[in-house]
Amino acid sequence: MSGSTCQRPGCEFPRGYRQHPSGGYRRQRHCSAECYVAERRAHGALAAGNGDEAAKLLQLIALLDARKSPQERVPEVFDRPDPHE
Repeated sequence: MSGSTCQRPGCEFPRGYRQHPSGGYRRQRHCSAECYVAERRAHGALAAGNGDEAAKLLQLIALLDARKSPQERVPEVFDRPDPHE
């Protein structure tokens, strides 16, 4: 079953499907947009050595892990960090 769960470490929700242009269906890599964005931001913060962003993302990932359903929203994940801080 691990092959059908979200690919963000720590998330156990099943991945969704999307329709392929050829008409078939493909599994998405993540269960929700929040998981996708959190994972991408975490990789970027680690690559840039941005400790403040990484610390904030740890808090957001804890909120994602506490969800009862992938449909539960965590809008703070989509907040863009201020580049001037």
